[in-house]
Amino acid sequence: MFLSDFLKPETEKVRDFTLIGILDLYYISKLLYEHDLVQQALIDIKLAIGSFLFIFVFMAIQTGSIIVTSLGILSILSSFVCTNLLYRYAMQYTYFGYFHIMSIFLILGIGYRRPVRVLRHLAVDRTHRVPG
Repeated sequence: MFLSDFLKPETEKVRDFTLIGILDLYYISKLLYEHDLVQQALIDIKLAIGSFLFIFVFMAIQTGSIIVTSLGILSILSSFVCTNLLYRYAMQYTYFGYFHIMSIFLILGIGYRRPVRVLRHLAVDRTHRVPG
């Protein structure tokens, strides 16, 4: 793409090195804005996937079971989806912002302990139960 591969680097070079202290250069381009937005979104998606995988691996190490980890994450994500459906359709709030997305990682990072502990204790209690 001509704008993002040639014009933008040249314009930024002129703005950052040639016109310092002489002239403030502002330029607006919808195509460059959309290109930068997509590039940043791809970077953010990679970071989100990496942090999700880190949380999954950490929980798997803590619990010692991939099944319990998967069920814990599934319970958290399903409650998040149900809450957002209620928020959007029952309460008619259409805004869904950046902090809503961040709350998934906050809940996964902090709130996984309760459902995972319950599932783990259930599994341990069932295996150590004495037949009577």
